[in-house]
Amino acid sequence: MVAFVNFVVRHSFVTQSNGITDMTVTAAFKPHEISETISGTNLWRLGFFGARNMEGTGPRANEIHQLLSPAQRSQTAFPGQNLTFDASSRVNLNNIGPDQSFPFYCVEFAKNPLADPDFTFQIANDEVPAILCQNSQSLPRSAPEQETRPSALFTSLTARFQITKSPDDTIPSRATITVTLEPHPRTDVITGTNLWQLDSLEVVTVMARVRERMKVRSYYCLYRQVNLYIPTNRSCSP
Repeated sequence: MVAFVNFVVRHSFVTQSNGITDMTVTAAFKPHEISETISGTNLWRLGFFGARNMEGTGPRANEIHQLLSPAQRSQTAFPGQNLTFDASSRVNLNNIGPDQSFPFYCVEFAKNPLADPDFTFQIANDEVPAILCQNSQSLPRSAPEQETRPSALFTSLTARFQITKSPDDTIPSRATITVTLEPHPRTDVITGTNLWQLDSLEVVTVMARVRERMKVRSYYCLYRQVNLYIPTNRSCSP
């Protein structure tokens, strides 16, 4: 038999998104001095759930039945010595909150139903519950997610033009344009479809908030700066 005389729980939360939160729990249990030493496998269970009252009775929301690792479940309990667990898990806080159906969150300590060997588990003092609940006012809340667009930044832009003049003025000449952009170290990774545009007489590169234009006039090219990351006054001759 093991009888507990104290149960203390500390929590910490780190909000992720959409009500999903990383939770860390430190739970300490003190067996009574008259308890027997309990050793074996799968001895303990530590759970988390949302409740409608401070006692943790009635329906449960988003319950995690077992927070303990396999090694923690088999930790030996000695009479009069604290049994301490550090557990962490990703929990769902949707429907748990001051304005929700389940305004309390609870941590429960119990004997694991798979305990080997089996033993008697009881609370020595009626004032020491096996379930500790707290008001969800202290729970973190996710801030509204804001949509952000990636930015493409470039440190340099170079272009090569190769124009093959047609011997017949009535036939358009052939132009080959090669454009090279060097990404800035702070640029975001840009992936997707239909990201860039290159026109025949006007080379237009569109990147989030960056637009660079190059005009082709009489086999000459002119670079114009429209972004702080692009060098100025660069030109090429025929």
